Amino acid sequence: SLAYVIYTSGSTGTPKGVMISHNSLYTHCQNIIPYYKLNSSDSVLQFASINFDASAEQIFPTLASGASLILRGDDIWSARELLSKISRYGISIIDIPPSYLKHILEEPAHQELSSLRLIITGGEELPLQTCRLWQQMNFKSVRMLNNYGPTETTITAAIFEIPKSEIKGLRTPIGKPLCNRKIYILDKENQIVPVGISGEIHIGGIGLSNGYLNQPELTEKQFISSPFSDDKLYKTGDIGRYLPDGNIEYIGRIDNQVKLRGFRIELGEIESILSKNPDVRESVVILSNEQLIAYVTGILDNPNDLKRYLKTYIPDYMIPSSIIILNEMPLMPNGKIDRKALPKPEENRLNKNEAIPKTPAEELLLNLCRLLLKKPYLSIEDNFFESGGHSLLATQFVSRISQSFGIDISIRAIFEYPVLKDLAGYIEQVNKPYLIPLITPIEKRDRYPLSHAQKRLWFLYKLEPENPTYNMPASLKLKGRLDLEAFKGALRYVISRHDSLRMCFLTEDGIPYVSLISSDISVNVIALNQIDGIEKLIFSHANEPFDLEKGPLLKVTLIKTSSDEHILLFNMHHIISDGWSIGIMINELSHIYESLIKNDKILLTDIKIQYQDFADWQNRWLTGDILNNQLAYWKEKLKNAPDLLMLPYDHIRPAIQTYRGNHISIDISKELSDKINKLSQTNGVTLFMTLLSAFKVLLYKYSGQEDILIGSPIANRGNKQIDNLIGFFVNTLVLRTHVDGEISFIDLLKDVRKTCLDAYINQDVPFEHIVEHLNVQRSLSYSPLFQVMFTMQNTPIEEFRLTDISITQLEQSYPISKFDLSLGLQETDDGLKGEFEYNIDLFDQSTIERMSSHFKILLENIVNQAEQSIGKLQLLTDKEQNQFKEWNNTYVDYPKDKTIVDL
Repeated sequence: SLAYVIYTSGSTGTPKGVMISHNSLYTHCQNIIPYYKLNSSDSVLQFASINFDASAEQIFPTLASGASLILRGDDIWSARELLSKISRYGISIIDIPPSYLKHILEEPAHQELSSLRLIITGGEELPLQTCRLWQQMNFKSVRMLNNYGPTETTITAAIFEIPKSEIKGLRTPIGKPLCNRKIYILDKENQIVPVGISGEIHIGGIGLSNGYLNQPELTEKQFISSPFSDDKLYKTGDIGRYLPDGNIEYIGRIDNQVKLRGFRIELGEIESILSKNPDVRESVVILSNEQLIAYVTGILDNPNDLKRYLKTYIPDYMIPSSIIILNEMPLMPNGKIDRKALPKPEENRLNKNEAIPKTPAEELLLNLCRLLLKKPYLSIEDNFFESGGHSLLATQFVSRISQSFGIDISIRAIFEYPVLKDLAGYIEQVNKPYLIPLITPIEKRDRYPLSHAQKRLWFLYKLEPENPTYNMPASLKLKGRLDLEAFKGALRYVISRHDSLRMCFLTEDGIPYVSLISSDISVNVIALNQIDGIEKLIFSHANEPFDLEKGPLLKVTLIKTSSDEHILLFNMHHIISDGWSIGIMINELSHIYESLIKNDKILLTDIKIQYQDFADWQNRWLTGDILNNQLAYWKEKLKNAPDLLMLPYDHIRPAIQTYRGNHISIDISKELSDKINKLSQTNGVTLFMTLLSAFKVLLYKYSGQEDILIGSPIANRGNKQIDNLIGFFVNTLVLRTHVDGEISFIDLLKDVRKTCLDAYINQDVPFEHIVEHLNVQRSLSYSPLFQVMFTMQNTPIEEFRLTDISITQLEQSYPISKFDLSLGLQETDDGLKGEFEYNIDLFDQSTIERMSSHFKILLENIVNQAEQSIGKLQLLTDKEQNQFKEWNNTYVDYPKDKTIVDL
């Protein structure tokens, strides 16, 4: 009969219920009691959770021998607390995992444990370093046992008593079989392997479980017939070998064996060699993103020292790419190492010795990429995109390459040669002359030209001067003592550095020009502590129209809610700024404020050109063949494009386009986001391209149209000279794709990739030029060329920091929608997050909520069925599918004895 069922994790994610009989438990107790020399004078700590089989060994033999059982309860004790409990209750026997034991032995108070006579450890590999610690303690009357045994064999199947002398070899043995147990080391053909040769550990004899509850197939697979007797053997999945003295050495898990670049690697072997180093206390090795990552604790400063140490024992392909030094390993409640809580690989990973630059081109390119990605340990054999690059960074990379090598290459080259070594080879073959001239400062004057992007917004402003659509508001709560004068000084300093923040826009004979106003922009300080009043003020501040002719086009208000709390309101017009610029402004404000309150020198890179210099350069450069060649691409790409994307609107489209909007949030789980990233990497595309493709499929299914045009902003910051300049540089690209329900998502992804790359090459033509030269039919009712926008936020996001002040961003209702529908997403540590922005004169909120739900379902289906035809990819939730079935259930009972006429 069954004594208990304990669930263990399964490789498929489904827990396995291990069935242990009364006979197995009874026999185990009978063997353990004399081995541990348990008697009524002992006090045994029940340390393990009742969910783990170690608890059964701590409970039943103790009670059966008349010893006292000390219950730990639900609390997680620190090493110091455990030592205190041992001393207080006179505990003589403890059974704890190796990870926890190490902390106990490192505590100074361990010397006072006069009551302790037996230390049992198991559940994970016991490092030699921990054994050495115990041996150095010189506990004359304390035994230490290393126990081994899967749950399926009733707790403990083998025991090794740690000797007082040093253990020879790389690992701590797991000992010899317990009484009435049998342990065989077999190869794949279930043949016994010779002493010293590794194989899979198989356990037989008394103590085998009855198998897995309600899983007969798994039971049959794991509990095989013994080739040596009529008994059963349990396949542990552990790798081990017999030593010449009859002890067994545990090497690792079969499923801990990985394959990397064609080599089979046993992670446990690397861990064991690391642990043999006297400076290493603990080590864990994992495979992550096709790289070996080692985590170590100990007396260590330089990971490169460990790399050199490893190279004396193992081949190069087993050397971890990154070695991360931790103060402590993260532990689970049961004391074992929590592998899921290990931090992500840090940037100080080891260099690949075999991948040093071999040519000047490789060396220069590698330095450029390291600087751009802020990863000083990149190798020439690294992949740009796998190392953190994306399409926006690729544009900057191209600019740096052009300026450094004196050549002109397109962004397509980065996608075609993402490995830096290959890209360097391509660059060496390019002999095209350098085409793009440097931006040079123009002379000071009263009037400056507008950039092409500014001309577009100026035109829209003249149509509707009171429309706040292009406001860029932000509201922050500041908690702490704010030095108001230092803040005002920092703001004035930033404004004086960037001419764009002092721009206003005047006209003469209908022609607009830029004029600069004073940098003395005031900060409006208001004392207010009523919540309703604060919310109204935030709303009005965000939606107050700017006067482009008078300026200033930056407004700052500070609401003082108490002596140590303020609400800071920013608002700028888009004509002088963009998303990238906000990051620059935040970074400079933070730095200058801190310098002022500390009375330090302000250390900021000098700005050598201003926005008006860029505008003048753009107006002169983007002409003639350069403009005509790019325009020719757009004319061909957008020829005969549909005027309107017909989505299922809830309301009739107004005769004159409105911008009244709302938004709903969308969160895509970390798990799904990781799958989308993996799909992108597998197919050689960026995350943006994959999400854009999925969004196009969603619109295809909603509209029934195959010709899908979506607008997407591009930062247009490819020129390194404007990296740190505040201004309006962003352009809008029209991304047109034919979505065919018969093709697979993978095929669509290829089309979208080509569309994006071609668009990036021709990104310099302002959107308004394209509209003008295509002779697009204008309508007051909707935007030309596209009505749906997709944005992937990957501009540098700076954290606003002020000394001794905590800052939180306030949620802000901004009832504006520039287009019929927009989807904006951003990659975070917790997955993709963003929002659907929609025009409330076209859509109801419930419609957009359904659309958001459908988009997530579509993404799930895409990552699982990327080869499936687009037409067969599902959008509906289970609830919606059931609802359709109910609607189509038209069966009605009727009397058999009546005719149709009677009815």
